[in-house]
Amino acid sequence: GDDPDAPTVCAWNTVLIGCDQPLTDDVRTVSIKENTPRIAEKPYIVFKDNAWYLMKPEEEENVNGATYKSRQDTEILFDKVYVATPNDNSSSINEKLSAGTHIIFSPGEYTFTEPLIVNQDNTIIYGMGIPILKMNTDATDCILVKPGLTGIRMSSILIQATAKSLKSNLLTIGDKGATANDCYYYDIFTRSGGPDTDPVGCDTM
Repeated sequence: GDDPDAPTVCAWNTVLIGCDQPLTDDVRTVSIKENTPRIAEKPYIVFKDNAWYLMKPEEEENVNGATYKSRQDTEILFDKVYVATPNDNSSSINEKLSAGTHIIFSPGEYTFTEPLIVNQDNTIIYGMGIPILKMNTDATDCILVKPGLTGIRMSSILIQATAKSLKSNLLTIGDKGATANDCYYYDIFTRSGGPDTDPVGCDTM
């Protein structure tokens, strides 16, 4: 109505962090924080000077608004990147990870029989088209990020439970309660169910 003091009916709450547009917080469903205390934007891919690069945005503090023009992103040539396909298995990908190679998952459905182990600092795992990763062995992890690592970036993947993952963890990051240094995870989805017709599940998403 016209009553400025009347409560605003809304089906969700909104949290705005680090926005540089003129906003007000007089609506009870909106929470505003002027600066983002710490952030690193999602990795992305560019083509320039006849070469492909995987870009790793730097970590920033107290950010307000877009910073892509002033940010110093790290350029990673594709000779240090492995583009996986659904024909790859966990052993071939783990060999690349152990060598410090960054992994791009092309679109598709991947089935693994052993965990993917991230054991090197500054590793990037990047999904294109939200690839689906399945663990086909029980009592293990689909993806394990070793404790104490720094600079990890993981984005845009879907980890799916199967009929053989009932005692498995879909994603394990470090040790419980430990602090991750400069590690960021974006758009990581986990699913138990989905298109499967057989009973599926996992111990921990």
